[in-house]
Amino acid sequence: MQISFPFSRPPENRGMLAGMSKGAKGQGRWPNRIRHFRERAGLTQDDLVEATGFSQSKISALELGQRKLSRPDALIIAAIEAMHCSAEELHENQAATVPLELIVAAFESEARPERWTPRPLRRVAASPLLARPEQCFAAHLVDDSFNELRPPDTMLYCRRVEGPEAAIKAGAPILVKRYRIDRADGEILEVLAGMLNVDLAGELTLRTCTTNRQISRHIEIQRRRRPGPWLAERRIEALARPAEVRYTSRPEDEAEIVGVIERSDDALPPSIAA
Repeated sequence: MQISFPFSRPPENRGMLAGMSKGAKGQGRWPNRIRHFRERAGLTQDDLVEATGFSQSKISALELGQRKLSRPDALIIAAIEAMHCSAEELHENQAATVPLELIVAAFESEARPERWTPRPLRRVAASPLLARPEQCFAAHLVDDSFNELRPPDTMLYCRRVEGPEAAIKAGAPILVKRYRIDRADGEILEVLAGMLNVDLAGELTLRTCTTNRQISRHIEIQRRRRPGPWLAERRIEALARPAEVRYTSRPEDEAEIVGVIERSDDALPPSIAA
């Protein structure tokens, strides 16, 4: 299995500033980001006309910055479900933010923080390529526990894994948390990044992507609940690893999946190529 990681850093004109100003091309006195969010959602101006009740000329004038976007109009546009934005984000230079909730580092790392949850809690600017930032959070990778794919001091933007039967693709980059025992400090939370591995029995593990040999290569997440002779009853060649799992956290699990990594800084998420 070969790891493919399309993380080539985008040219300057395609980075964060370019992403934030995409909707501002050719705008006039009152620039905004209506066009950016509309095109990201795959909508046309006619779609906005139908959804808002605004005239075609008004939508066009707003997108071109020839008409000032009022707070009531911004609320109406932001209420369109497919836009996935807030009224504040529609105004120019009002970038989406996400909460910085976790510090990613291995228990064995020399860069291990005193706590894995930042204090005080704060919000950070989200990647402009991040879809549905309201469903995401940020995690700060501070050590070499993910260094085969991303270097230390990288911000990871993650989609929350919440509720029963959450759909996660096998091989997806994920964040997990688990508790470790320290002789001096007792039970300590550890947060790690890696790839979701699903074996033929349906058991879930985290495959760490690090050159640090002190960190386990595979970390158990969830065992199959009903072990038994099922494997012997089926032909091995008929078995196939699932492309997607329906994940539900259980109290007895060794670790818990808390997020799926969608972006890191300005880069695309990693992928697995067989």
